[in-house]
Amino acid sequence: MIAEHHRWSSGSSLIPRAFSDWVEEARAHIGDLEFGPVDEADFHARFVQRRIGPVELTAIHASQSRAERRVSGKRPAAMRYDLKYIREGTLRIEQNGQVVEAGRGGFVLVDNNSDFRFETSSKIDCICVSVDETWLRTKLLDPAACVLQPVDRKSAWARALGLMLSELADLPPGDHALPAEVIAEQLAGFMMLMFQGFEVQTTSYKQKLIRSLVRSIQANHYDPEITPAMIASQHRISKRYLHALLATAGTTFGRELLHARIERARSMLEDERYRFTAVNEIAMKCGFLDPAHFTRRFRTLQGRTPSEYRSGAFT
Repeated sequence: MIAEHHRWSSGSSLIPRAFSDWVEEARAHIGDLEFGPVDEADFHARFVQRRIGPVELTAIHASQSRAERRVSGKRPAAMRYDLKYIREGTLRIEQNGQVVEAGRGGFVLVDNNSDFRFETSSKIDCICVSVDETWLRTKLLDPAACVLQPVDRKSAWARALGLMLSELADLPPGDHALPAEVIAEQLAGFMMLMFQGFEVQTTSYKQKLIRSLVRSIQANHYDPEITPAMIASQHRISKRYLHALLATAGTTFGRELLHARIERARSMLEDERYRFTAVNEIAMKCGFLDPAHFTRRFRTLQGRTPSEYRSGAFT
């Protein structure tokens, strides 16, 4: 059955403490958020949380607010996505360099494992559906591809999902006759149908993005401090999505970087202009800080040490 997990209202707080109590409750039950300044004298909020099998549904009513979530350097206990459905007001979210604004009837999928910030209008009435990534991947082929992507709120599936979420949020838990697991599967089905068209459309885009990522790695191979986060930021995607994209192509960031560096080193060792350049210097020019590491990796991929390779090139 559907179980009410938690309920809170600022009506139970003294006016001077309403906002601080909200921050405390939100951090404990909604997410690890850092809230920006608001008009505390006129602040009000309430929320109710319900568990529906593997789905956590939170209906939120609140005054205007701003907040951000920072997960950099932290390992979340569980990888999750949040689908936000706006019933009243406007929600503006920024994540991985992308910005989307959703109004009444709109949906936004947020990657809860990456940093994001949001701002609401003067008041907001929204429903947040939080799901585990593993469970969601059994419904959506590529959840990360749907993050912050515009959803046609007038589509039949979006309207159906909105009506279902409102009913689940507003009706008493005992009024739902179906088992929670069945309701969760129905929610997932509507989500899949709502995003399905976009997933199909993004196949060619993803292929282009993968090629662009590889080119960026190759173009920056000489930088010893290059990181997946740097390349991801250039393409306005999360580091986790970068790794996922490369995995679908059967490769990794480290593999592409190593091959780009070794290929550049091989080219320099064959080049007459670098014939008398020290191997250690070539290693540095190719992004290797440790010459011994460079020699080991080069020999693994080329079957010879850099010096042996150069000798063979000029004999």
